[in-house]
Amino acid sequence: MILADQGKPHCRILLGRKPAWLERHAAEELQRYLACMANALIPVEEETAVSASVLAIGRPESNPFVARAIASGAVSVPSSEESDGFVIQTVETEGAESLVIAGSSDRGTLYGVYWLLEEVLGVGFFRDGERVPSLATVELPALSISERPHFPERHEGNGCVFTYSASSWGVDEWKRELDWKAKRRFNTTWPFDIAHDLLPRILADWGVDTRVPPRSDGQTVHEQAFRYARSLGIRIPCIIGNLPATPELRARFPETRVLVLRYSELPPYTIVHPGDPLFRRYVVEYVRRYNESWGSDHLYIASFISESRVLEGAANLHEARLDFARAVSEALREADPEATWIIETWSFDMDAEDVNHRWSPAQVKDYLETVSIPHIVADLWSEERGKYRDTENFFGHHWGFGVLHSFGAGSYLHGDVSLLLQKVRDVVNQPDGKNCRMFLLQPEIIQFNSFFYEFCAEVAWDPLRGSVESFVERYCRKRYGASLGGKLREPWNILVDTVYGSESGSVGTITDPLYWYRPDLHLLLGWTKPDDKTAALRARRHLLIPKLRDVLELFLAQEVELRAEPLALRDFVDVARQWIAERFNVAIISARDAFLAGDGVELEKRSAQCVALLDDQTRLLSSWPPYRLDTKVNEHRSRYGDDAERWVKHTHVWVYGDEGMHSPPLRDYYRMDLDGLIADYYRPRVIAYFDLLRSKLNSGNQCIAPEEFDSVYQPVEEAFVSQTMRRLPAGEDPVAIVRGLLAG
Repeated sequence: MILADQGKPHCRILLGRKPAWLERHAAEELQRYLACMANALIPVEEETAVSASVLAIGRPESNPFVARAIASGAVSVPSSEESDGFVIQTVETEGAESLVIAGSSDRGTLYGVYWLLEEVLGVGFFRDGERVPSLATVELPALSISERPHFPERHEGNGCVFTYSASSWGVDEWKRELDWKAKRRFNTTWPFDIAHDLLPRILADWGVDTRVPPRSDGQTVHEQAFRYARSLGIRIPCIIGNLPATPELRARFPETRVLVLRYSELPPYTIVHPGDPLFRRYVVEYVRRYNESWGSDHLYIASFISESRVLEGAANLHEARLDFARAVSEALREADPEATWIIETWSFDMDAEDVNHRWSPAQVKDYLETVSIPHIVADLWSEERGKYRDTENFFGHHWGFGVLHSFGAGSYLHGDVSLLLQKVRDVVNQPDGKNCRMFLLQPEIIQFNSFFYEFCAEVAWDPLRGSVESFVERYCRKRYGASLGGKLREPWNILVDTVYGSESGSVGTITDPLYWYRPDLHLLLGWTKPDDKTAALRARRHLLIPKLRDVLELFLAQEVELRAEPLALRDFVDVARQWIAERFNVAIISARDAFLAGDGVELEKRSAQCVALLDDQTRLLSSWPPYRLDTKVNEHRSRYGDDAERWVKHTHVWVYGDEGMHSPPLRDYYRMDLDGLIADYYRPRVIAYFDLLRSKLNSGNQCIAPEEFDSVYQPVEEAFVSQTMRRLPAGEDPVAIVRGLLAG
């Protein structure tokens, strides 16, 4: 079936007379991408007499052509119980070939259109860009494709993204992100910041002295993103926070029970105890008002004291947890009888009496059995610290396999794809595997590691099909095109065996660039405490350096095509910065060892290597606009104005942008490769480290107290935030830079 040839359309896109918005959107997306491919605008029409080839889009309820094809037995659509399934089927109509793309839901129809474009026509959909092949003739073979997801719920999104990736985004950036989620067939995402005015309005109605923010005349960015996500069929849970026990609330309700909490080393704060009737009343009010304002997807997130310690107010902490489970269950049942509670396990990782200890399996079981409404347990860190293993798959409750992958600093290349696939398959192949009904992809930072996240999207749809090898082949072909993609499979196989294989670091086994951290004599060997796995992995990491060099040389062997493919060039830069960082890690560990051995000559040699490598990294990053600090600052000017520079730098040091929001455990949590961060923060700190080692070595004292490190690092941090940002040289060619570094 020829769709277009030599710039002329050879078919029509056919909708029913009254298509749903999402069906029309699917038709327009198909039209747009085919126009990019073939330079031919295929018309979109509502049903008329069919006398030529058509691409019929929609459900049988809305498109008579589809209904007739189903009635004739030519097409079978997955049942409504599998609401995201779809079929792509060639049919014969009055001697002409046509194609039916039909979903068991409007969302499924959109998935079918994207599947055709990607898996049949070779379009590459990626979070960091797209690749649309240019074709003189667009022709389809006879197709008979029927798809349905293994996991009914497929979630992508994490609230930390708003800080670490999306803090400067406008509506256009959010639409691109949400389109990517739809193309990857995720059907739920993290809540947007749309309900910040509900709590003050509730408190005001209760007679609590509080400031009620004025209603905005227009829609905020998050409100527009929320509505666009809903239009794509993406479900958005309502997140229910704790009820702050402000002095004004306690003055109005003096008998209210409270809990005093502390997060990290920030000032303590107070919330209403979940066992107090006021908490249940608040949840009911909040949910009702939210649903009146925004409608409901009947999904709710509520967590008991995640990441904070209880200082006062709970003589029996576990009983307070059970109070929370009872209160939320009862409130949701009253406010929304169709509610499903998404119970995140993040709080299970950190006991509120001691955040270094998990809840016991017995405590988890007790908590889940206290929940009395439909629920699903979202195991947020299944790939590394899965609670499902210790709790017999959550004792028979419905649950979801979650992939955290990255904290705020997860911008280096990492993620063991083979191990992930094996773990998910082990789960779904168990006798009670059907209880795992959800897949969650929840990294805190998202502009990096496209390979890993695209792999996760495939696993979320069908973990039992294909292999890592077949994924690499399709990834390279769709990302770089057939020609370059075939040539770059070899370097990608090396990456799968190294940074995306068993030698990969992870959230728990940190193999980040060591210049991201305050260097000491420990150098993160098993951070935060010694760990045999991390020690063994770090001892082998130097073996990655020649392999990463091989990858760079294989990319450079295709230099002409490399320069013509933006996504290939971006991946090349990422491998190069990883190669530099691995060499730095070896050099600084060797320098530390030289200091401990009293070898001043070796210390000088290695310290010079470290500084030179940081200069190489800065130069490479400066050549690639997304890795420039001034680019990031400029992106934030529309939101922060003249304070954008200070805000960006302060968040990279302290996570929070507000001055005075300093908590040492959070220092450098938002670490990453940006040219100005390295040149004016990490590099001066490394130099201060070596100056201190030299001074100590010359004095004959090889013991360094934490306070001595702090005394030399604090001025560096303060100067970086306070001083005017330097704009580093721009415009160098990253390919030429890397070629020179390899030759040096």
